[in-house]
Amino acid sequence: MTKFLTMHDLGEDWFEILLPSLQLVLTNKVPPQQRQKAEFTLERLRLRDDERVLRQRQSWYQLYFDGDLTLQGLEKKAPLIARAVRKQQQAD
Repeated sequence: MTKFLTMHDLGEDWFEILLPSLQLVLTNKVPPQQRQKAEFTLERLRLRDDERVLRQRQSWYQLYFDGDLTLQGLEKKAPLIARAVRKQQQAD
């Protein structure tokens, strides 16, 4: 049995990007029986906060922030970042 989540394991809204850090975290929508796999996947694949991953996220976010990419464009290229932007807009 694999320790990683597979595409078939993933549920909707299990992950989110935090602003302004751009870290990828688990949400409370991850079922308890899948939480350990989800944490392992984030850590092992360095998806949470690896510098290379953060740089890529930062570049997409910066394009949006500078007005070079619309929110709809960000949704296509980096949907979790777009969701974080929308969440931030709703909170403001």
